Amino acid sequence: MQHNIALAAAVIGPIGLLLPGGKGRKMFSLQNMILFSGSFFGLNQLAYDYSGKSIFRRSNDRWAAVLQPLDTLPEKAKASKALMEAERARRAAALPAGEREVREEEIRRRGEAQDAAQRSFFDRVWMGNEKAGWQDRRREEDQKALDSGKGIGDIIMDQIWEVWNQGGKGKKGDEKGDASKADESKTSAESGKKP
Repeated sequence: MQHNIALAAAVIGPIGLLLPGGKGRKMFSLQNMILFSGSFFGLNQLAYDYSGKSIFRRSNDRWAAVLQPLDTLPEKAKASKALMEAERARRAAALPAGEREVREEEIRRRGEAQDAAQRSFFDRVWMGNEKAGWQDRRREEDQKALDSGKGIGDIIMDQIWEVWNQGGKGKKGDEKGDASKADESKTSAESGKKP
C-alpha cells in the first residue's frame, strides 16, 4: 500500500508543480510546498523500496565519508598495524632498561603526532596546534591569576595580548620597559646639554 502511494506521489507531485496556476502562481506558496514534500516523500520511499537505502540515508553516508578524517585505515590494515605494534612491544621488552626508556619516549612522541594527525579537518582548523589538555592548563593558569588578585578583565586582556603577539613572542612588560628606558635616556641626554 505504501509503495503504491509513494509511486502516485512521485508521479503526480512533479506534474502538479509544472501545471500553471491561476492568477500568477507564486514560487513559494503552501500549495507548492505540499506538492514538493509529497514528491520527495514518494521518491524517497521508492529509493528505499528498490535499493534498501533512502535518499536521506545515502546523503548522510556521503557526507560522513567526506567529513571523516582522511587517514582512516581499513580493517585489514588496522589488524596488520596491531600485529606490528605487538611485535615492537615484544622487542622493546627484550632491550636493556636504558634503551627501553629512550624507546618509550620516542613511542610517546610518535603517539602524540598520530593523535594530532587523526583529528578531523575542522578540529585542526579550529584548534590549531594545541595539544590535548589545553583547557585544563588554561583553567589552572586562570585560577592562579584570580588567586593572585587579577580580575577577569585582566585575564581576558592577557589572553588577547598573547594571541596578538602569536603565543607571547613579545612580552607586554618588555615594551613598557623599553619605552621607559628610552625616556630615561632622553632625559639624561637633555640634562647633559646646557640650555
